[in-house]
Amino acid sequence: MNIAPDRQDINRTYYREHRDHIRARQIMLHNERRDSDLCIKCGAAILDKEFIQCERCREAIRQRHQRLKAEVIIQYGGRCACCGESDVHFLAIDHINGGGNVHRKQTGIGTGAYFYKWLRKHKYPKGYRVLCFNCNFSLGAYGMCPHQELKQLITSVPEHEAIQYEHRS
Repeated sequence: MNIAPDRQDINRTYYREHRDHIRARQIMLHNERRDSDLCIKCGAAILDKEFIQCERCREAIRQRHQRLKAEVIIQYGGRCACCGESDVHFLAIDHINGGGNVHRKQTGIGTGAYFYKWLRKHKYPKGYRVLCFNCNFSLGAYGMCPHQELKQLITSVPEHEAIQYEHRS
Protein backbone atom coordinates (compact mmCIF):
# COMPACT_ATOMS: atom_id res chain seq x y z
CA MET A 1 0.00 0.00 0.00
CA ASN A 2 1.50 3.31 -1.08
CA ILE A 3 0.78 6.18 1.31
CA ALA A 4 0.98 9.66 -0.20
CA PRO A 5 3.19 12.09 1.73
CA ASP A 6 1.25 14.70 3.67
CA ARG A 7 1.39 18.39 2.75
CA GLN A 8 3.77 19.23 5.60
CA ASP A 9 6.35 16.72 4.36
CA ILE A 10 6.08 18.11 0.82
CA ASN A 11 6.60 21.66 2.13
CA ARG A 12 9.63 20.62 4.20
CA THR A 13 11.20 18.87 1.21
CA TYR A 14 10.57 21.85 -1.06
CA TYR A 15 12.04 24.23 1.51
CA ARG A 16 15.18 22.10 1.96
CA GLU A 17 15.73 21.93 -1.80
CA HIS A 18 15.15 25.67 -2.35
CA ARG A 19 16.38 27.11 0.96
CA ASP A 20 18.95 29.52 -0.49
CA HIS A 21 16.55 30.95 -3.09
CA ILE A 22 13.72 31.30 -0.53
CA ARG A 23 16.00 33.01 2.02
CA ALA A 24 17.38 35.43 -0.61
CA ARG A 25 13.80 36.33 -1.61
CA GLN A 26 12.82 36.88 2.04
CA ILE A 27 15.79 39.19 2.62
CA MET A 28 15.05 41.14 -0.55
CA LEU A 29 11.37 41.53 0.40
CA HIS A 30 12.32 42.52 3.95
CA ASN A 31 14.69 45.23 2.70
CA GLU A 32 12.20 46.56 0.13
CA ARG A 33 9.44 46.82 2.72
CA ARG A 34 11.72 48.41 5.32
CA ASP A 35 12.96 51.01 2.83
CA SER A 36 9.36 51.80 1.81
CA ASP A 37 8.12 52.22 5.41
CA LEU A 38 6.00 49.08 5.13
CA CYS A 39 5.62 46.35 7.74
CA ILE A 40 8.33 43.73 7.11
CA LYS A 41 5.87 40.95 8.03
CA CYS A 42 2.65 41.78 6.18
CA GLY A 43 3.48 44.79 3.96
CA ALA A 44 0.93 47.13 5.60
CA ALA A 45 1.72 50.81 5.99
CA ILE A 46 3.51 51.67 9.23
CA LEU A 47 2.10 54.63 11.12
CA ASP A 48 4.83 54.77 13.76
CA LYS A 49 8.17 55.05 11.93
CA GLU A 50 10.04 53.97 15.06
CA PHE A 51 9.11 50.35 14.28
CA ILE A 52 9.63 48.04 11.30
CA GLN A 53 6.36 46.18 11.91
CA CYS A 54 2.78 47.40 12.00
CA GLU A 55 0.84 47.44 15.28
CA ARG A 56 -1.18 44.37 14.28
CA CYS A 57 1.96 42.29 13.66
CA ARG A 58 3.63 43.57 16.86
CA GLU A 59 0.52 42.63 18.86
CA ALA A 60 0.51 39.15 17.29
CA ILE A 61 4.17 38.71 18.29
CA ARG A 62 3.45 39.90 21.85
CA GLN A 63 0.59 37.43 22.19
CA ARG A 64 2.69 34.58 20.78
CA HIS A 65 5.47 35.38 23.27
CA GLN A 66 2.98 35.54 26.17
CA ARG A 67 1.55 32.12 25.23
CA LEU A 68 5.06 30.68 24.98
CA LYS A 69 6.05 32.10 28.38
CA ALA A 70 2.87 30.72 29.99
CA GLU A 71 3.53 27.29 28.44
CA VAL A 72 7.09 27.19 29.79
CA ILE A 73 6.08 28.49 33.24
CA ILE A 74 3.40 25.78 33.47
CA GLN A 75 5.90 23.09 32.48
CA TYR A 76 8.14 24.15 35.38
CA GLY A 77 5.37 24.15 37.99
CA GLY A 78 3.36 27.31 37.36
CA ARG A 79 4.23 29.13 40.58
CA CYS A 80 7.20 30.71 42.35
CA ALA A 81 9.23 27.99 44.04
CA CYS A 82 9.95 30.38 46.93
CA CYS A 83 6.81 32.40 47.72
CA GLY A 84 4.11 30.63 45.68
CA GLU A 85 3.17 33.58 43.41
CA SER A 86 1.18 32.21 40.45
CA ASP A 87 0.43 35.25 38.25
CA VAL A 88 2.40 34.59 35.04
CA HIS A 89 3.04 38.33 34.62
CA PHE A 90 5.27 38.24 37.74
CA LEU A 91 7.08 34.97 37.00
CA ALA A 92 10.32 34.05 35.24
CA ILE A 93 12.56 31.03 34.78
CA ASP A 94 15.64 30.83 37.00
CA HIS A 95 18.77 28.72 36.65
CA ILE A 96 18.71 26.75 39.92
CA ASN A 97 22.49 26.83 40.41
CA GLY A 98 22.93 30.35 39.04
CA GLY A 99 25.08 31.09 36.02
CA GLY A 100 22.26 32.20 33.72
CA ASN A 101 24.32 34.91 32.01
CA VAL A 102 27.24 32.54 31.42
CA HIS A 103 24.89 29.86 30.05
CA ARG A 104 23.17 32.29 27.66
CA LYS A 105 26.53 33.61 26.41
CA GLN A 106 27.90 30.09 25.86
CA THR A 107 24.85 28.92 23.95
CA GLY A 108 23.99 32.24 22.30
CA ILE A 109 20.35 31.82 23.37
CA GLY A 110 19.44 35.33 24.40
CA THR A 111 16.67 36.21 26.83
CA GLY A 112 12.89 36.24 26.94
CA ALA A 113 11.18 34.43 24.09
CA TYR A 114 14.52 33.14 22.73
CA PHE A 115 15.24 31.47 26.07
CA TYR A 116 11.69 30.07 26.34
CA LYS A 117 11.95 28.65 22.80
CA TRP A 118 15.27 27.05 23.72
CA LEU A 119 13.74 25.41 26.81
CA ARG A 120 10.82 24.06 24.77
CA LYS A 121 13.10 22.82 21.98
CA HIS A 122 15.23 20.96 24.55
CA LYS A 123 12.12 19.40 26.13
CA TYR A 124 12.23 21.45 29.35
CA PRO A 125 15.54 20.26 30.81
CA LYS A 126 16.18 19.97 34.55
CA GLY A 127 18.13 22.68 36.35
CA TYR A 128 15.50 25.41 36.04
CA ARG A 129 12.68 26.59 38.26
CA VAL A 130 10.01 29.27 38.36
CA LEU A 131 10.63 32.32 40.55
CA CYS A 132 8.77 35.61 40.79
CA PHE A 133 10.77 38.71 39.87
CA ASN A 134 11.15 39.73 43.55
CA CYS A 135 12.54 36.37 44.68
CA ASN A 136 14.74 36.11 41.58
CA PHE A 137 16.18 39.60 42.13
CA SER A 138 16.77 38.97 45.84
CA LEU A 139 18.62 35.73 45.11
CA GLY A 140 20.82 37.44 42.53
CA ALA A 141 21.48 40.62 44.52
CA TYR A 142 21.66 39.29 48.09
CA GLY A 143 22.21 35.56 47.70
CA MET A 144 19.01 34.79 49.59
CA CYS A 145 15.34 35.52 49.22
CA PRO A 146 13.57 37.22 52.17
CA HIS A 147 11.09 34.33 52.26
CA GLN A 148 13.91 31.85 52.83
CA GLU A 149 15.48 34.14 55.42
CA LEU A 150 12.17 34.37 57.29
CA LYS A 151 11.69 30.58 57.18
CA GLN A 152 15.21 30.08 58.57
CA LEU A 153 14.59 32.63 61.30
CA ILE A 154 11.33 30.97 62.34
CA THR A 155 12.80 27.47 62.42
CA SER A 156 15.99 28.56 64.22
CA VAL A 157 14.22 30.05 67.26
CA PRO A 158 13.78 27.38 69.96
CA GLU A 159 10.14 26.92 70.95
CA HIS A 160 10.75 27.87 74.60
CA GLU A 161 12.30 31.23 73.52
CA ALA A 162 9.50 32.13 71.12
CA ILE A 163 7.44 35.13 72.13
CA GLN A 164 4.08 34.13 73.51
CA TYR A 165 1.18 36.45 72.77
CA GLU A 166 -1.97 36.66 74.82
CA HIS A 167 -5.18 36.34 72.90
CA ARG A 168 -7.61 39.10 73.85
CA SER A 169 -11.28 38.60 73.19
